[in-house]
Amino acid sequence: MANSHTPPPPSHAHARMHAQTVDDRLHATSVLLTELQDAQQERLAQSPTKGNSGELLLTGPSERELETAAVVRGQLATLTAQVITDCCLLS
Repeated sequence: MANSHTPPPPSHAHARMHAQTVDDRLHATSVLLTELQDAQQERLAQSPTKGNSGELLLTGPSERELETAAVVRGQLATLTAQVITDCCLLS
């Protein structure tokens, strides 16, 4: 006979610790989003240059913007997976 082991539900202490982890990640992501917004505003505040045909050209995203956006995407993916997992465990 197969032994199916169901994990115990998370304890209140674990839930509090996990909530703090989620809060910490949300705060860190919020800080990153502010940094990204600042970098974008700085770039977009620059005067556009004119191309060979006279069209206006905006500067593309900086390395800082691209790196920050990648970290934000990773943080949001991790948070989403964590919340989905927690919802499944608590059901």
